[in-house]
Amino acid sequence: MTSEVLLMNLEAVAMGADSAVTILDTGNGSSVSQGGIEKIHILNEAGPVAVMVYGGGDFAGLPWSAVIGQFREAHPGRRGPVRDQAQNLIRFLSGDQLKGDDKAEQISFGRYMISFLLDFGDCLKTFGWEEGKPVSPETAAQALARLTQEVMFAGHDAKGQPVARTLLPESPRLAPFLQAHLGQYLEHFLGQMLDGAAFPEKSVAPLRDLAAASVLVEWLPARSLMFLTGLAIAGFDGAGSAPSMVHLEFLGSFGGILKAGPVGAIAPKPRTNPIIAATFAQDAMTRAFMYGATPAYEHITHMVSASYIYRELTAALGETARSQPALAKALASRLDNLALVAPLIGASVARQARHDQATRKLWPLLETANAGILANYAGKFMELPVVEHELMRDDGVSRPIRILAMEPGRYFWKD
Repeated sequence: MTSEVLLMNLEAVAMGADSAVTILDTGNGSSVSQGGIEKIHILNEAGPVAVMVYGGGDFAGLPWSAVIGQFREAHPGRRGPVRDQAQNLIRFLSGDQLKGDDKAEQISFGRYMISFLLDFGDCLKTFGWEEGKPVSPETAAQALARLTQEVMFAGHDAKGQPVARTLLPESPRLAPFLQAHLGQYLEHFLGQMLDGAAFPEKSVAPLRDLAAASVLVEWLPARSLMFLTGLAIAGFDGAGSAPSMVHLEFLGSFGGILKAGPVGAIAPKPRTNPIIAATFAQDAMTRAFMYGATPAYEHITHMVSASYIYRELTAALGETARSQPALAKALASRLDNLALVAPLIGASVARQARHDQATRKLWPLLETANAGILANYAGKFMELPVVEHELMRDDGVSRPIRILAMEPGRYFWKD
């Protein structure tokens, strides 16, 4: 596993990471953790610009230090916008310049198809399919429609119209790659998921078409989480510039593309947003510090509270319906979402109150910090997940903690 933090103000950047990586065996579900791994790498010394990696311990069968080394050889250090350098890295990871494992493409595509079909299976279950039983044409059509919405659209605009997802950069290698591999991978992994259950033949072609279309857009299956690698690329465009960060997660590369989700970019802004504080991967304790509780705690609290409210409301409405059915019906309509919404409102208010308390004291200190002081704060943030894992005797996050500090034209390491 990994735990990482990135702090930025208008003059400096600090990146912090632990040094453990967890290697998963997807065949038997076992895992092993290894320490001493470098997760922060300099992309360009002139800016400087650096990249912080989490999730995947390697790429194309190579350690990330070797990948970044090849990238730097292909892109000698010239200053340029951070976003441009991030795009250069994305193109490098997508293309043929990287000298890695020849089988990496097919491994990545196999992982993508497994994840895609597991998402489809979840959609089937939403519409009533039970494992081991035949899939009806109606259920298959409903699941395809649901998954199509998730794959092709990123939400709705202010007028309620669907917003199409951004297309990934085209590659002349992609169509031949899909033609050679998509059909056999779909047949194999769909068969595994169905485990002998019948599936309507007329739904196979639309499912194959959706799989092909999904490859072309900035979308990742919900079930791909265990396969994902994340990159946080941050630094300076040059002297006199404010820092910025580009962030993306991807599953792997195949057919000349990097199969990634949306690429996000952010930069500190005077007065309105002078501090950027981002945490990645195993960040439960840093989130607890900032928001008052870990995400897992919030989830359990919400589910238990919602279940209790729903049970009590159902009982009360049932009693009311026996004597006043019209009133019970009106109340049921009015209170329809109460069980789910009320706990969320409470958690949101509490989370914001804790965040306001923390940032009111901490943000002024971070805003005026130079690179060295910002690095010290990054180190303190990193202590939270590391100490948690030490107390739990979990080596998924471990020392040494590595801290990179950057300011325009200069960078240095702090351990």
